[in-house]
Amino acid sequence: AAWRNFPLQRVPMMYNANDLNMMEAELMQMKMAMGNTQMMPSQSRGLLPPLQSTQQPQVVHVHQAGSASSGGGGGIDPSHHREMMTAHKEMLMAMTETQKNHSQLLVQHRSLEKQHGDLLKAHRELIEKFASMSMAGGGGGAPAKKKAKAPALGVVRLDYNYPPAPGDADSPASYGYDVYYRATPGLTFEAAQEGKFGEETERRFAESIKHLEARGVCAIAGDCGFMM
Repeated sequence: AAWRNFPLQRVPMMYNANDLNMMEAELMQMKMAMGNTQMMPSQSRGLLPPLQSTQQPQVVHVHQAGSASSGGGGGIDPSHHREMMTAHKEMLMAMTETQKNHSQLLVQHRSLEKQHGDLLKAHRELIEKFASMSMAGGGGGAPAKKKAKAPALGVVRLDYNYPPAPGDADSPASYGYDVYYRATPGLTFEAAQEGKFGEETERRFAESIKHLEARGVCAIAGDCGFMM
């Protein structure tokens, strides 16, 4: 039979809709040529052109999506797609880790804010406590105590000059505190021994006592026993 010598072309495994229609048309023509298919005139009219012996079989070229021959517009290289998916997963993991760290930082920030608030509250309480203590009788706190004045002794001296030795009433080294001296003109040893002062001597003696009182002494003494 002549159909055995009919040239056939090997077609790739991937086809589109147009390729399948062309292949179906060629198959119908081959069946009609072999006499295996009988069609009614009404069915064959205008459906397919008659098979010509001079007609050359059509070669179907089918390209896979994303192949180099498709010009780059038919798809994506599988290796490139895998790289993109891997990078996408890594980005998702990094975003998840960043969100986790951000949540931990927010928790720490809230804890620090609470501690800061507690410190401010304690600081205000201390300030109020010290303020109440500084006020006399304020807030139930005890008033601030006034410092005691250092003791001092006043000594009225005779109208007599001599070098006193430590242990003598006229020597400052005889005391462990401040001593203020005031000599009274006219108050001699003899006058003190007699116990009789003139009017001028009594006036100066009184001035000596007022002078020592003005110095804030705690007590006034004399450097001679006859002053008693």
